[in-house]
Amino acid sequence: MKKSSKVTLGLTAGVAAIGLVGIAVVDGDDDEPTQAGVCVDRTTNARVDDEQCQDESRSYNHGWYFIPFGIIAPRIGAPVRGGSFNAPGGTTYVTGGVPRAGGAINPSSIDTSKSTTVRGGFGSKAGGGGS
Repeated sequence: MKKSSKVTLGLTAGVAAIGLVGIAVVDGDDDEPTQAGVCVDRTTNARVDDEQCQDESRSYNHGWYFIPFGIIAPRIGAPVRGGSFNAPGGTTYVTGGVPRAGGAINPSSIDTSKSTTVRGGFGSKAGGGGS
């Protein structure tokens, strides 16, 4: 009896789809931030104090620049690199709270009293103080 290649392909595709779903569930925890936003002067591409982005009346030329965890954030006044002005979709990230002196961005380096957490890209916010 000859084995059908359609059955084999269908079974392979089904197993692959189940594997991808499993990876998606195990791989990402939407509650854990993956990037941090630092405030940047868009005209000079230099990092500025976070208050420049938090105060909407002063934020015309300023915007959040998102840097993945594990990358070095620049100190205030230094140019940014390694990130994007586009907010990361579908993941949790923080804005503010990165040390003014810069350094490696990771969960323990963020000052949670000076940051806002945006959860899972769905627009809900948590945390946040500022000053």
